Amino acid sequence: MSLLLLALGFWALAQAQTAPTLAARPATEAAPAPSGLTDLPQAAQATISASLGRDDPAYQVAVQGTRLHTENPQHGLAVDFTPAAVEVAKGQARFALALTSVGYGEPLLPACSGVPG
Repeated sequence: MSLLLLALGFWALAQAQTAPTLAARPATEAAPAPSGLTDLPQAAQATISASLGRDDPAYQVAVQGTRLHTENPQHGLAVDFTPAAVEVAKGQARFALALTSVGYGEPLLPACSGVPG
């Protein structure tokens, strides 16, 4: 769940940074053919990415008390996984995603906080 929230956060920040550019390519222009890692099945991509990033400090997550912290300097992102939420920051822009309740219909049940790990 946390990874899904993190991915959503990265997507939202990327959209906020590029919102004015809606027509990037004319409709008659063909999309570029995929190449490289993206041509492989998703399971293979994950295995290769994990192997390449295992010893790279840029892909490490630090434990800071009850939170997990990671940064992506290339994109200017900082992410904290806390017991209450996933917090994403890019410069002065910040947002948090929190699960407050679970269920279907009524009544929704309160979600429990947890320690990331």
